[in-house]
Amino acid sequence: MIQGYESIAFNTAPDSENQIHSDDMAQRFGFQGGLVPGVTVSAYLIQPAVEAWGDAFYHQGSAHVQIRKPTYHDEPFRVAVTASSDSQFESQLLNAKGTINGVAKVTLDDKETSLGLPVFRDDPLMPEGYRGAPASEARFQHLKDEGCLAQEFHFDASNPRTWYFKSADMMPELHQVTDKGARAFAHASFILGCGNWIFANNAFMNPWVHMETRHQHFAPILDGDTVRVEMRVVDWFERKGHAFADVDVSLFDAKTHAPRVSIHQRAIYRLRGS
Repeated sequence: MIQGYESIAFNTAPDSENQIHSDDMAQRFGFQGGLVPGVTVSAYLIQPAVEAWGDAFYHQGSAHVQIRKPTYHDEPFRVAVTASSDSQFESQLLNAKGTINGVAKVTLDDKETSLGLPVFRDDPLMPEGYRGAPASEARFQHLKDEGCLAQEFHFDASNPRTWYFKSADMMPELHQVTDKGARAFAHASFILGCGNWIFANNAFMNPWVHMETRHQHFAPILDGDTVRVEMRVVDWFERKGHAFADVDVSLFDAKTHAPRVSIHQRAIYRLRGS
């Protein structure tokens, strides 16, 4: 049985270059405080899949996650499973007031929603310390025409900065470093975070808001693995005063270039009033 749970939200990025996660910047835009990253909220919504299906989810699972409202640090929340079967469920993240902050549809081996196996392009690696030109229509057109720079990210499950709760023992055991000999699996917060990092480094944004992802797993990323990440710009547009961009992100094993995850991601790269 796929079950929901209750916990306390944790802001994993209060010192991020994306200052929407800091109290000062977020309050300038009318929020109560720094926003818990969308990738962290995504991990909360997806966690019932890890508890129910274990490592099978990271071999053949997929998810569609939408962030609807902000979630704040130390805020109590509840993840409710609203519909489920043996291979699919829908979840909602609700705050203490009952507001739905995010929703997800999560599946196991659903070929109809598969984003397709990513193809390794061998995009040039981003130089250390590189910062792309500020996000704009012109920047996205350039990246679409000329291509984006790739990056590599190392997953260290023992590093507290990779945890999506305040302590590691609040995550499923599959994501923890234990004395049982098995290597910890990378979770949605890290995996989708790779999409955030490459996006913001190819087109500098501050502040910006992660809004929506569709992603498909093909093989797990384990503790100690390094992933090669490639990106392409799909579209950009304005809606209700916000400026949005859509990108496709592909994760590969850095050594073998075997596919790990496909991601389609949407973000607000320029907030209304900025």
